Amino acid sequence: MVLSKKNIFPSQSVWVKLPEDKLDVAQINQIILVLEALFIPWIEINGNIFVLIQDYERSLKEISEYQKEEREKQVKCSLTSCPCQTNKRTIFYANLGFMTFLLLVFVLQQYFPNLTSWGLLDGKKIFQGQIYRLFTALFLHHDPAHVLGNVVFSFYFIWQLGTSLGCFKTWLLILVLATLANGINLLCLGQTHRSLGFSTASFVGLGMYIFYQGPQKKTSAYLSAALGLGFLAMFSGGKHTDLGAHFWGFTLGSITGWIIRKTQNISLG
Repeated sequence: MVLSKKNIFPSQSVWVKLPEDKLDVAQINQIILVLEALFIPWIEINGNIFVLIQDYERSLKEISEYQKEEREKQVKCSLTSCPCQTNKRTIFYANLGFMTFLLLVFVLQQYFPNLTSWGLLDGKKIFQGQIYRLFTALFLHHDPAHVLGNVVFSFYFIWQLGTSLGCFKTWLLILVLATLANGINLLCLGQTHRSLGFSTASFVGLGMYIFYQGPQKKTSAYLSAALGLGFLAMFSGGKHTDLGAHFWGFTLGSITGWIIRKTQNISLG
């Protein structure tokens, strides 16, 4: 059904037909919504849209920009498509499933204490060759508050990244970069360093979200950095908090988010 205009404009006004022909109902409604959003008067007659002559050039410009943005969104979807990227609800449940996995691992830690000692980030053992600990430590937690805090803190922005980049790509980047951040942090702190927890990955996701999604929401790079540093300070003040891992995770995530955004902008021309 085509949206209809109820207002009756003065007959002495000069109306000009927009040059869009052979539009379907959905396209007509999109154009009408653009005009309504800009408070531009319009009339629709048999699939043709008319605007006042003084609004003609502005209408063409705004409709053209809207259509360009829609085409860019479609190209981005094709560039970042993955099996999970069907809709936000699917991605929401996929993300929820992964977060549930973190909770399940924590439950297993209570029944199998050796799981923690086997997988935590132990600098001495890593320097002896057990490099896998840089990765496995991400899934282990100290207590219920630790695991729940990471799940709640991470969920929203990792979910939002998944809607743009795809589930698989998002989680792959976050886990790889978090492992790398753990490694860099260990090199800085030495073999006496020990840690565990998903928070390194959480800050990778935060950095990616702010520097990839932020600019799409018209957030400046300076404001994006300020927001990230604010989160870093807010969630990095605990007694047992690994501030270095948070910093390196956020830094690597921010750089990666910025690179992906720039790369996609170049691809879109």
